[in-house]
Amino acid sequence: MNMDNDIHDPGDDAITRIPIPHLHEDLSNYDAWQHALYFHLRYHGLFYFLLGHEQSRWELRMNDDDNAAPTNHDRVNYRRRSMHAYSILFSRIGHIIPRLLAAGWDGDRDSVAFRTDLLWIKIQELRREIRHGHDNDMHMEQDQLEVPGPEAPHLRNQSHRSRAIDLTDAE
Repeated sequence: MNMDNDIHDPGDDAITRIPIPHLHEDLSNYDAWQHALYFHLRYHGLFYFLLGHEQSRWELRMNDDDNAAPTNHDRVNYRRRSMHAYSILFSRIGHIIPRLLAAGWDGDRDSVAFRTDLLWIKIQELRREIRHGHDNDMHMEQDQLEVPGPEAPHLRNQSHRSRAIDLTDAE
């Protein structure tokens, strides 16, 4: 029996059952949007790009050899996975792009890797601003950025080492 059949959804049936809605300009559908976004990122193994803690396959492969260098394939694979995570997030926030730009997000104009984590932080800042502007008392208990921290270890990458691939290296 092929093990891939046990762990893979070849028809992407799970993905089609939970579509990511477009995030409304007033963020009124944030909870449903975030739920579907998290599902898609986890399904594709890209969730930690959202948090800025994703390790490359090269990092996970290199256990004890600190002198090992990533290959061209490692760099391309990491960049494509990073951009896949970014595209999933970016494709569903069109209505809030003008607000993010007005709030100081540069649109990743100079980014080599299109930083999903930096875009996510800007979305969280906008969400906090909207909450404080409209119903400050109602959401005071949820004033934190929606990024899992030390109190949520089950959501963090459990790796003990980090050696990010330099995406600016020649390909």
